[in-house]
Amino acid sequence: MAVADDKLSKLFDNELTSDEAEALRQELSVEEQAKLAALSDLHLAVHDAVETEAASHELDLWSQLEAKLALPSTVVPEAPVIPLRRKLLLRTTAVVSALALAASLLFVLRPATSPGSSCDVEELEVIGSGATVLQVADDRGNDTTLIWFDHQEEDEWESL
Repeated sequence: MAVADDKLSKLFDNELTSDEAEALRQELSVEEQAKLAALSDLHLAVHDAVETEAASHELDLWSQLEAKLALPSTVVPEAPVIPLRRKLLLRTTAVVSALALAASLLFVLRPATSPGSSCDVEELEVIGSGATVLQVADDRGNDTTLIWFDHQEEDEWESL
């Protein structure tokens, strides 16, 4: 059975458990063992090249950091100093503005309410001087709604 290259990479990088690694080593063909050996040779070659390159360049980080730490604070600009009265004025203005905005939103977004008489009058046509909608409580605690029509003639009164 052929072993995939990603399994060989995991075996080489020690990403498999010891039982999985041992079982995979038992299944390796001659070609797959050669691939594993080539990975090892490549790893050693890259490691040796990096080591040689690093040894040829001397790196002294501390002297560079120490020179930067000794510089005056011209690198970081100082924050401007705002007088206390100006700070309080700015904060007060911001708070008052926020409260004014909240009040205007409350006024604009408030639900429209109309005074009600606890009755629904679907249609009312009045000829004469006017009509009045009344709600009268009786002895039992029930409410009765009356519509009183006022006429211009003296002796004509109606109620529904």
